[in-house]
Amino acid sequence: MNQRCLKQAYANLKTALDAVNAKPEQVTKITTYVVDYHPDRLTTMTEHLRSLFGDTLPAQTLVPVPRLALDGMLFEVDAVAVLD
Repeated sequence: MNQRCLKQAYANLKTALDAVNAKPEQVTKITTYVVDYHPDRLTTMTEHLRSLFGDTLPAQTLVPVPRLALDGMLFEVDAVAVLD
């Protein structure tokens, strides 16, 4: 899994949150789907999550999958935020 892609994915999540005036602490759950998952990747993924959420991470589910909707997609992040 490419570091640049992970960084961009969480930057995109931040952009989506900003678009609805939500803060990272309003995210209650994240589900990440990963193609060809290996436990070594968890550390890198967590580092990128911490860059957005700090030390208080939302609930998380990681789902290893054989493939995603389009060829070349390696991971997908789904986040649920509670808005005021």
